[in-house]
Amino acid sequence: MKIIPFSPSISSRQNFSVNLGELVCEFRMTWNSRVNSWFCDFKTSTGENDSVRLVENSPLLGGSNKTGLAGDFRVLKFNKLCQDPVTYDNLGSDWRLVFGTHDEWEAFDGV
Repeated sequence: MKIIPFSPSISSRQNFSVNLGELVCEFRMTWNSRVNSWFCDFKTSTGENDSVRLVENSPLLGGSNKTGLAGDFRVLKFNKLCQDPVTYDNLGSDWRLVFGTHDEWEAFDGV
């Protein structure tokens, strides 16, 4: 699994790339203040998924994965004392965006 580095203190709109083994994934993170949520565009050389809402503990791309990555992303809690859902300020600290292969998520889920 790989933690995607992110800090909301930089900006409410950020673009960056991360090497995820077989492909480089480009991220465009955007805070939507109307719905108080982070959204992300995931893009690789083979395809993209646009405007994916970053929700906790759930596969973000699921069956609609167009990126060609052999895995998925989830937002996981890293601070067990945190009682808040994902907010503008706590993504990247209390909550983190994580990429894992299908096998890694199966092991994580105990399947």
